[in-house]
Amino acid sequence: MDLSTFIEGTSPKQFDPPLTMMRRPKTDRIVDPTVLSAACVPCPDGLLTNWANPGCDALLLLEGGAGRLGVGEREMSYFGDVLVFLKGAISRGFWNTFQKPPKIWYVFFKATPTFYDSLPDFKITDPLKFVWQLSDEQEAAFKTFFVKIVAEHSIQRPSNQIAQSSWLRLLLVAMERWATMKSFSVSPPEIAEKDVLELWDKINSSLDNPELLKNQLYQLFPNYNSLRHRFRRTFGASPKQMITALRINQAKALLLESSLGLKEVASRLGYYRHHEFTRAFRKYVGVSPSKWRTNPTE
Repeated sequence: MDLSTFIEGTSPKQFDPPLTMMRRPKTDRIVDPTVLSAACVPCPDGLLTNWANPGCDALLLLEGGAGRLGVGEREMSYFGDVLVFLKGAISRGFWNTFQKPPKIWYVFFKATPTFYDSLPDFKITDPLKFVWQLSDEQEAAFKTFFVKIVAEHSIQRPSNQIAQSSWLRLLLVAMERWATMKSFSVSPPEIAEKDVLELWDKINSSLDNPELLKNQLYQLFPNYNSLRHRFRRTFGASPKQMITALRINQAKALLLESSLGLKEVASRLGYYRHHEFTRAFRKYVGVSPSKWRTNPTE
């Protein structure tokens, strides 16, 4: 099995543009590194992913799980929060042998050799050097960067690609300093209040049934009327817009890494009909799922 096993199934009032207005514009602007896909994928109990290769550089944050982790064809046990950097063709796998599934944060990206020249520690050839067990403080700090990258990747805003690249650069610099100094000193900016992040987590973990989630938001969060405005100020999109955006992002993660057909991807994301998924993907991304899978950097 692969990443596809992680996902089962799957507009407010004024100022909420339809999906056609949120389409990502084509641009000739080159950013380095370039984020190809970013998402947070919940992993159901007891499932596993065998060896796979993302085909590009990747950062993974395993949040709150336990099991076995494979990197570069070597395996190790892990418990708690783990940060992993994978360069190029390095393979990886997860086996949740302790029945305690993590949430897995992904950032797939491409970077030039020139970019890595400024980060010499990332040229280390032993992939196990970039598998780091995190303390609670470290996990909270690094999660901040992942949340910002996923948010910028989800909702189109001015200079969106540059923002994604900038947050990724800061994350990699924090890792480089940690590797070089052999100590942890990351002080990311505060990105959100606790209840805003709780709403984010609830949205991201309920993408297999978005209509049910939309109907439950007022019940789940008694202060939802004020909370949704603070959510928008933090992430640049309403909760209901973010539902659609994160759903498409999980589709992109499946298209990039798994070998599932389009009908299977649509089914796992809760789309009842294949053409509904294709239409939603095209409206949001600007190209069809099959075309994006062929060339995600276009």
